[in-house]
Amino acid sequence: MNNKFPTLGVGATFPVFNHQKYIKFLSSLDEKIDVVELIISPFLEEDMKSVVKELKTPIIAHCTWLSLGTDCSPNKDVVKKIINQIEYISPVWWGDHICFNGVPEISSGTLLPPILTRSSLETFIRNINSIKKETKFPFMLENVPFLFNPLGEIDPLDFINILLERTDSGLILGVENIVESNEYYPIDYKEFLNSINLDKIIEIHCPLVKDTKKQKQYNEILEYAALLGVKPKAFLWQLKDNNTGLPDKQYFSECVKWAKNTFFSEVLT
Repeated sequence: MNNKFPTLGVGATFPVFNHQKYIKFLSSLDEKIDVVELIISPFLEEDMKSVVKELKTPIIAHCTWLSLGTDCSPNKDVVKKIINQIEYISPVWWGDHICFNGVPEISSGTLLPPILTRSSLETFIRNINSIKKETKFPFMLENVPFLFNPLGEIDPLDFINILLERTDSGLILGVENIVESNEYYPIDYKEFLNSINLDKIIEIHCPLVKDTKKQKQYNEILEYAALLGVKPKAFLWQLKDNNTGLPDKQYFSECVKWAKNTFFSEVLT
């Protein structure tokens, strides 16, 4: 699957809301980025259009609204708004999470991991294939944290592999989500990566945080992925303000350069 997509390189992920500060930050860097991943919302269409007009790099779109594991058809209004934005952006690809986040008219307030039953698997497959018919742009799936002990008869990693295979989808490797699982149901990152079809990993995205312990955990996963020979088509550093401010510019530039050298040294010149 990996060979189906162009190599985009290293970039940054940020939300369309309050995007000006992220664009200003990125434009001031010594090490220029190759790609941007926009986190879109069905309720922020004008923000999305504004940022797209400013960007000069290829764009990936990312969302959290489709609730692919909910055992009913996806919300038509939400799907329509998201698809309209995807058509406007014309992203190289776009994606959402292997999760459910509510039922009609009731939101869970977070991304809940899948129930690991055959019935749930078929629900995901049906909803994902339905969404993919709505647009020509390739669709990817991101792993989510396990917020409770896995429920159901299917192994969690088998569930992901089967889902990727039966929906012909690529994987967005969410490094933060592997680490966050440790707070609830620890996942051995080596077992995770050893079990996943590496050819399905199209994108990696990972935060840069001021919590040194957590950043060390992120970096260990990235280094192991590189050791296994993972060759993503895009690597995104996630920009998160969270009232702590954006990363130091020199440090961020060094991280961009590190990711280029680590994952793209053979293809980016």
